[in-house]
Amino acid sequence: MQQPAQKNQPTPQQVFEEAHRMLRVGEVYEASRRAGKLRAHFPDDTPILALHGIVLAKLGVHPQALSDMVLAAQKTEEALKEDEEGNPARPRIVDQLIRLSVQICRSSIAIEEYAAAEEAIENALQWDPDRADAVAAKAELLSAQGDHDGAMKLITEGFKEKLDSMPLTLARARVLLASDQSSEDELREVIPQLENEIAVAGLPVPELGDLLRALGTIQDRLGAPDEAFNAFRRAARLRRSSYDPRNYTVMTTRIITDWSLENMKKVVKPDLSGAKHALILGAPMSGVHQLEEMLKAFDDLSVLGPLETLTSAGMQFLNARQGVLRPVPLEPNKLRGTQLRDAGGAYQMQTQAMAGIPDTVCVDTHPHNIPNAGAAAMMLPGINIVCCRRDPVESSLACYCSEMPGNHPYASELLDTAGFVADSNRMLDHWIKVLGDEAIGANIIEVQYSELVADPKKTAARVARELGVDARATSIKSVPGFDQGPGAHPDQYRNFTRQIRDLLEPANA
Repeated sequence: MQQPAQKNQPTPQQVFEEAHRMLRVGEVYEASRRAGKLRAHFPDDTPILALHGIVLAKLGVHPQALSDMVLAAQKTEEALKEDEEGNPARPRIVDQLIRLSVQICRSSIAIEEYAAAEEAIENALQWDPDRADAVAAKAELLSAQGDHDGAMKLITEGFKEKLDSMPLTLARARVLLASDQSSEDELREVIPQLENEIAVAGLPVPELGDLLRALGTIQDRLGAPDEAFNAFRRAARLRRSSYDPRNYTVMTTRIITDWSLENMKKVVKPDLSGAKHALILGAPMSGVHQLEEMLKAFDDLSVLGPLETLTSAGMQFLNARQGVLRPVPLEPNKLRGTQLRDAGGAYQMQTQAMAGIPDTVCVDTHPHNIPNAGAAAMMLPGINIVCCRRDPVESSLACYCSEMPGNHPYASELLDTAGFVADSNRMLDHWIKVLGDEAIGANIIEVQYSELVADPKKTAARVARELGVDARATSIKSVPGFDQGPGAHPDQYRNFTRQIRDLLEPANA
């Protein structure tokens, strides 16, 4: 990790420490940017691999996170086996290994790789059977596997052994919430325990946010919207943000104006085909995640997850400039056919290489691709664009009350969240109208959230068929969970949503 620093440039060690500090205060996206730079320059450094993997896991990018974390854990364990028992740094190294193993377990649970999760957590408990975070992770694994009683028994034993109460309390809340059989008395019993942990000074922001959202979810389950919303609001305001919603609205209007049908008709499209490519677009919490998870069941689709490839192509070839959350290309009438050809070719090459399977439909699910849909349709004629729609009040409330891992600075205030949802839907309306025009030729596929909830397998299979693959609903073996929080019953929160309802009225949205 030693590299000479340029004048006035932070050293790698300083960047490493800054990334850790940002992670602790909840600035996960900024931490990821620094960890990514370190990872690019020092791909074999164990602490950097561990940091990069943990940050990716906090962003919800679990498959990529696991590759780094597993490698870092293996290197750490090898170092411990070769190390002398008297090394004063040994306790810190063991602590790093256990933290890695716990996060490997949680990330493996998130992608339903239960055998890998069990292996990781058993390894952590071998190094220290009294680590409360490892005990809590094992309880959550048992719960995910359907062993509710086993999970609760393990947590109870942890309390009896007087292990650290914070991870055990959070795990208890999560296990109770994961079961439909939990009684109201059990849920009420955990509320004061959560409140006690929340009152502890000095908690890292991510852990405090998790506790507050667990408290809010329990209060919501018990039918106490005032108490629930207060907890969710406290959690949302932990997000450190300088987001200005006016800038995003101005950018949205500029995109709609620049990428008009008239302007796009003037552009010479490249001789490329987008038939084997798809974007899944939607405002936050509109069903994009559930749809992409079910599309993974079909052999001829490669769901590649959130990719920066479209943005990179725009920056490299289409003069994309800094937007509000990501760079966006503007003024399509100034683009030449060669620029679009080069951008489309680069995007195709990278996504097909990631898929690793010839003749598969590559599905890009980045949550901030909406502003770039016009550019995608021009550089890859015939591209498939799936537009997911949900009631905007539901979407806004669900987003505000959820963890929202990743770059979502608008989610710290409900009104800002509603503004972002409204602008996202404005762009979707524009793309559906313009990109579906015969002159542009994109394949527009619309999905309503209510339709997805009512019959998820049938809806996902229908989308897959419209993407050009042979798909049957029976191929989908499991259905991801849908929002059960305030967004699922917004009428209970009318006292808190009056202002956003005015904003989201059709005349204003």
